[in-house]
Amino acid sequence: MQDIFDRAQAFVARWEGGLVDHPSDPGGITNRGVSLRWLRSIGADIDGDGDIDQDDIRAVTPEVAAQLFHQHFWAAPGVHLLPPLVAVAVYDAAVNQGAPRAVRQMQAACNTVSRDQLMVDGDLGGKTLARVQALCGAMGGGQLAVCDIVITAREQFYRELASRPPKRLADGQVVDYRAFLRGWLSRTGSLRGWCHQLAAEGWA
Repeated sequence: MQDIFDRAQAFVARWEGGLVDHPSDPGGITNRGVSLRWLRSIGADIDGDGDIDQDDIRAVTPEVAAQLFHQHFWAAPGVHLLPPLVAVAVYDAAVNQGAPRAVRQMQAACNTVSRDQLMVDGDLGGKTLARVQALCGAMGGGQLAVCDIVITAREQFYRELASRPPKRLADGQVVDYRAFLRGWLSRTGSLRGWCHQLAAEGWA
């Protein structure tokens, strides 16, 4: 599955650009999709100086970002075990939101089109993998149809986030997700197109 990871990461890299320090982003300063908050949560000292600070974020290269993402958002949660196109869709969501939420969104999306309900627990276990595989075979459109419902669930989550009133954090930072909604929806729209392109290349 390394080849499909490379295609998935190519999409992510287009959307997770250079150094950004948006005042409404609770993740803090971010580079190539790697935020300071997340880097501290996984204990990754990129520049090897004994602490994790903004210098580590500035030291993130495309290769470092891909390695971190492969470990934490592709391999560890089991995203690589999904059918290829569904893996691409869930991987992008995992990078953007975290793997547990991305998997929960997928499970909830599957429940909208299946009589037998999955537990929405963020665990990509055998029952979830089997259900996704079955839906890819049963739904008209196959993997692309499953990708569509997964991406739609993600878009609904973004709209819900953007509908929340601005929130002031303990450190005084004001988080207002409305600033991100247009970009999020542009990304999910592009992701749909990317999945169709991969299908045309024979990945489904």
